[in-house]
Amino acid sequence: MLEDIFDEPYLISDMHPDIFFIILQSIYTNCCQINMKKVMHLIPAAMEYGMSDLVKICEEYIGESITIDTACDAMQAAVTFGLDHFKRTLLSFFEQHAKEIFSSKSFNELSGSTLAYILQSDELTMDEGELLKAVKGWAVVNSVEQISVAWKHRALKTPINSSLETAPRKGTKLEGS
Repeated sequence: MLEDIFDEPYLISDMHPDIFFIILQSIYTNCCQINMKKVMHLIPAAMEYGMSDLVKICEEYIGESITIDTACDAMQAAVTFGLDHFKRTLLSFFEQHAKEIFSSKSFNELSGSTLAYILQSDELTMDEGELLKAVKGWAVVNSVEQISVAWKHRALKTPINSSLETAPRKGTKLEGS
């Protein structure tokens, strides 16, 4: 019975093979080779398997390699995974490079909670008017879905808190009819 368990391969479907290889490399050699492209995927995997030393290595790597283009992804990961020390480290980078980061392509991809964390800082080196404009742009991009739902309700003349379930129009042929 126990032999049968080892006869079948175990499939880890939620992890890219390169990330799994880095985890194995870390376990067996206590070192690993990472790059900015892989490190964002490595953090959640290391956290899932309780590899706090590998998480720290990832944080240090990102901290040393952070750029304007990677800052938003790094902060998003730090907030998502509750890496408080890492969030504070990244916030310092955000404070120094706010204008460039807030106008980067990845800024609009931040979650609301991540943006709220960043905006708590009083040290952002950016004009308040420009900051407000950037946040307004973020809000427009991130509210497209809500706006779309609102327009559907308006077009259907239904209250915003009602369901959008609709009945087919008279004469509409349904499949199987």
